[in-house]
Amino acid sequence: MALEMTIAFKNCEPAEGLRDYVEKKILHATEDLHSLREAQVTFKVEGFRQKVDVTIYGNNIQFFAEGESNDMYASVDLMHHKLDSQLHKYKEKMKDHKKFEQTHEGELRYAKNLFDEKRLQILRKKEGHKK
Repeated sequence: MALEMTIAFKNCEPAEGLRDYVEKKILHATEDLHSLREAQVTFKVEGFRQKVDVTIYGNNIQFFAEGESNDMYASVDLMHHKLDSQLHKYKEKMKDHKKFEQTHEGELRYAKNLFDEKRLQILRKKEGHKK
């Protein structure tokens, strides 16, 4: 499923170059996460401040990042850095979560949750050999 992008400009003129630049940055940040479905980008000019807000929606998850500076391209770069950090943290969390079930503690939790006495005894024997 492709990421659907909605781009809005408030108090500023729409620029194709800026639109292409932000699309490239967001697609680069989200290329590994296929569960993301929609991105809403808003460009705003408030006095001398130029802001970019992005909200990305996925399956039961939402990411928000904003960048603000005197230059719109610099604002996009700041927003990209914040978004990239959030997505990297989320990817690591998901990767660690999947590996947890394969660790010794994950197996013990699994056995205790299912009340699988035979499996729990085997794990306790393994635990005794490790000590």
